Amino acid sequence: MSDPLRSSRDTIEHGRQRIDEFKRESMPYLNSDPYEVVAETSADGTEDTIKVKLSRPMPRGLDGIAFDAANSLRSALDQAARACAVAGGKPPRNAGFPFGETKAEAEARRTGKSRNIPREMFDFMITHQPYKRSDKPFRGSENVLWCLNRLANTNKHEFLVPTGIVSGSIEGVFQTRGQIIGDFVWPPEWDASKNEMTIARVPHGDRPDFKLKVAFYMAFGEIEGIKGDQVAGVLNTMVDAVERAIDGIDAEARRIGLFK
Repeated sequence: MSDPLRSSRDTIEHGRQRIDEFKRESMPYLNSDPYEVVAETSADGTEDTIKVKLSRPMPRGLDGIAFDAANSLRSALDQAARACAVAGGKPPRNAGFPFGETKAEAEARRTGKSRNIPREMFDFMITHQPYKRSDKPFRGSENVLWCLNRLANTNKHEFLVPTGIVSGSIEGVFQTRGQIIGDFVWPPEWDASKNEMTIARVPHGDRPDFKLKVAFYMAFGEIEGIKGDQVAGVLNTMVDAVERAIDGIDAEARRIGLFK
């Protein structure tokens, strides 16, 4: 049995390989403890803010690898849509997968940029919700294809940010004769715009004996729907969603006799 979607499946595999490459290239950096603990004194000289700061930038090229992976996954859907158009006797132009910001916008592609997709297959593609369904976070899995389209169409040169999280617990000497001499900032939150997070505030000159471990991961930057989410996890979720869509398109096209 022929596979009209072979190109889509090969493109998904390319995307998967790029995700694996991203993991291989990023892990040595993330495991190298690329941070330092610093103390910043307040303007009046009375207080020190203890911070964890990124000390080394992420390796160059990681954003390009992730961007290529996302574009491969999006292209796989466009290739499937074009294959349906060709099987229905139409040219592959004006047969892009019907992405949209809203359901109405996606539906409007029926007579626009997706008009050469056979009607039954267009309707089936819309069931995969290639539009923003709700304001729920990406991990709610409702906006996966919409987020994929946003990511693949981003015009930001650097859209990834190293992000630190405290692993385990933080211990510090914060009392003298039972009196509190400083404050933890808990839970500490990473400020991606400054590549740092505040751990504690103490009187100037005090140096709590911290025992802390900060784990780093690569997160998406200012991209709606996936800001702050882990890159590899998001891309793997997108692979699963695209594979389900391609398998579904294949099965539906054979059911209605479009694919022989």
